[in-house]
Amino acid sequence: MIKFFIKDNDKHFLWKVIFPSLIIAALIQILLYLKGYYSFSGDESGRTLLAYSWLIGRMPKGEPWLPFHTILNGIFLKYFLNLFWVPRIIGSIFGLLSISAIIWFSHILIKEKLVTIISAILAVFFPPFVILRAVPLSEVMYFFFVISGSAFLLKWIEFKGTKYIIFTVILFGFASSVRYEGWIFSGCIIIYLSVEYYMNREPKISILLISAFVLLAFPVFWILKNAYDTGNPLEFIISSSERYQLHFGFSIIPMLKYNLGTQFIYQNILYLNFAGLISLAFYLLTDKKFRRWSITFFLSFIFLAILSILGLAMPSHAYWRIPLIWNILLIPFTAHFIIKFSLFLSELFNKNKKIVLTTIISVIMIYFSFQVRRIITFSYFSPDDISAGNFLKEHVIKEGSDNKILLDTSDWNYANVMVASNYPQSFIINAKKDPAFPSDQIIRVGEKINIDYLANMKIHYLLFEESHLKGFIDKNPNFVKIKKFEDWELYKLK
Repeated sequence: MIKFFIKDNDKHFLWKVIFPSLIIAALIQILLYLKGYYSFSGDESGRTLLAYSWLIGRMPKGEPWLPFHTILNGIFLKYFLNLFWVPRIIGSIFGLLSISAIIWFSHILIKEKLVTIISAILAVFFPPFVILRAVPLSEVMYFFFVISGSAFLLKWIEFKGTKYIIFTVILFGFASSVRYEGWIFSGCIIIYLSVEYYMNREPKISILLISAFVLLAFPVFWILKNAYDTGNPLEFIISSSERYQLHFGFSIIPMLKYNLGTQFIYQNILYLNFAGLISLAFYLLTDKKFRRWSITFFLSFIFLAILSILGLAMPSHAYWRIPLIWNILLIPFTAHFIIKFSLFLSELFNKNKKIVLTTIISVIMIYFSFQVRRIITFSYFSPDDISAGNFLKEHVIKEGSDNKILLDTSDWNYANVMVASNYPQSFIINAKKDPAFPSDQIIRVGEKINIDYLANMKIHYLLFEESHLKGFIDKNPNFVKIKKFEDWELYKLK
């Protein structure tokens, strides 16, 4: 069946798949930006502001977000200070690297050229993967390291060789500095290599010990750093769990609805990737290589699923992100299933194999495109946020000026305005902590506004969005409204 699509003697096959895939993926990302899609949550701007804090030496102690994304963005911001575009460009580059990694992973996993081609198509158009390639989050960095590490692990399983182990542990070591799920994968790699050593005396004990040291180095460092910064070595777990409980409490329904297992099933059914489990089961029954590789796949999933049920590894939003790495690793198996299914249909209905397969792929691409279009109808980083930030940058914030802007924090999108302005240091937030549970508010509805305090803090402007706050300010003779950006309204202290 391969001969219908490519020549078997094509020496540059892999690059001929990767290059057009990257071109198409890049065009899709540009199209999303042209459509005005920049984020799906407040985390994107929050992470950008954290990178800026690192850049100016004001990194908060006890910050639970792992540092790789922060430091990498901070380094590039040092040379190109554009808070809006630099993190998105970096995220897009890692998104393209992740596509290259999944194509290579597919190529060495199943060793069928047609599977590699279809895997490339699925990876380029897979809806949640499309979205995460366009936003400045840490997921695509994590995907690249885990997928590449999985590919090198496959290489070691098949060919042995110390170099493959070295690359495997280095890549998973980096994954551990990007997301906490990387810690789970790293632990599973250690377990797997230990079992291999016990059963087969491979790898050498020295390589096993070095691998364990590399994989455990960052988690141990992070735990010790948290102990030093906060007095609690597990503060990063406690703070994340507290945020989840703040929104959902200990209700059993959210835990059942949003845990890893439930989201894995739902996302794979929604995006037609569940069929990959059928092909994976087939290979597990017929090929020892897949059984050995799948140990880390299943172990990491089981461990994190248990933690998510306990509410210890649960985000407070965008739950679909958590199972996505396992969904992406299933893509080659889904491609294999599609080929076998198209072959079955062509024989059943006596139709041309090439036409049947092309029709199935076309239908899937149309369906994926529809899903992407559905998702991007709303961007959390709105045009109003951009307009407000740009106006402040051009007309209020001046180089060297010490004028401050009091910013409404009733919603997480306040961080978008700070990013759009490119000068976060010019803002003072009106309240601390979660917008849903504010504290230490400078201006509170119904309470007297301390004008002297605002003057002492050099606050000359207010940018508010919440309707009650705006109504309260409108009635105060000390302020004049000078500009409106849909829900955002800019006031100046007389």
